[in-house]
Amino acid sequence: MGVYLVYLLVIGAGIYFLSRLFKRESYPFRAKETLMSESELDFFKVLECVIPDNTMIAPKVRLGDVIGCSESDWHAGHGPRISAKHLDFVLIERGSSRILTCIELDDRSHDRPERRERDAFLEKALAAAQVPLLRVKVARTYSQNELQKALDEVLA
Repeated sequence: MGVYLVYLLVIGAGIYFLSRLFKRESYPFRAKETLMSESELDFFKVLECVIPDNTMIAPKVRLGDVIGCSESDWHAGHGPRISAKHLDFVLIERGSSRILTCIELDDRSHDRPERRERDAFLEKALAAAQVPLLRVKVARTYSQNELQKALDEVLA
């Protein structure tokens, strides 16, 4: 009887360890319904109407894909500061993907102290890299003429 109990324990332990070894890794991820918020989508639709034909809009772009730094600066702590932040929109030249300007939509969240600090960093980092930034206040509607004028000034 004792021998059977030992066999059962050994077999049970073997099954347990094999199941752990071949266990499928689970991922806690789920698809988001949309890429943009309603206010971002509203703005996007107006922006599409005013950009030149040779220009594309890239939404939700990682700041680290727009600006960079040397490997030593990255490891000195500057890299993580740009890799975890995103821009609302980036306008790029259609044929080359050359970056023309970045656009940030400012809603009420930009009034919070930590957000103001993030916005100040963003402005300084983009200015240091000589990448233009256009800040637009979130609104119920957007004037195509006003947006066109603001874009013309930034792109000039």
